[in-house]
Amino acid sequence: MAELLEFDDLAQVESLLKASITFKFDGTEEAQIFVMSPIYGAALGRLRDGLFDAMRSGGESGKIERVSAWYRLSHHTHRWHFVVRSAKAHPKWGVMDAAERREWVEVVASPFTVDDDVFAEIERLAVDDV
Repeated sequence: MAELLEFDDLAQVESLLKASITFKFDGTEEAQIFVMSPIYGAALGRLRDGLFDAMRSGGESGKIERVSAWYRLSHHTHRWHFVVRSAKAHPKWGVMDAAERREWVEVVASPFTVDDDVFAEIERLAVDDV
């Protein structure tokens, strides 16, 4: 079941996403349950994708490139340690296959997107950081 939400403008969506990043990555211990939540990760990803879709449909093709680039984890290397630590906190991290680890890293990193190179580096850091 899909739900439709309306915002007055895209600035509200961007503000909500950036506040979510601050809460998730710089929050208190209470935020930890959301860091590890596939539901929260999916919601942030959908919000991010909705922002991109709205920009495309609004003819903001120049801005979409800049904004989508900002949401790549590769542009936020200062967040990698957090992602590594949080990913390794999964009780089955050590027995997950690559696809399961990738899916979990995407949950932890959301709303940032994770490309193949960044995933490989996160996975390497997780192994080296034992």
